[in-house]
Amino acid sequence: MQGEKRGYWRYWGKAQRPTDSNSEASYHLLPYHCLDVAAVGRIVLNYKSLGWLICLM
Repeated sequence: MQGEKRGYWRYWGKAQRPTDSNSEASYHLLPYHCLDVAAVGRIVLNYKSLGWLICLM
């Protein structure tokens, strides 16, 4: 499997359309998206009150 990418590196977690005809689409690879979601989930679960989290926004 040397030199081959694992299957999950071929997928994206979120994408954004190009803003104009000269720009490229922006995307976030699935493994990184999953890490971001897990980090936010950990923060949400660590707070006793959701109100505290809303104040941070």
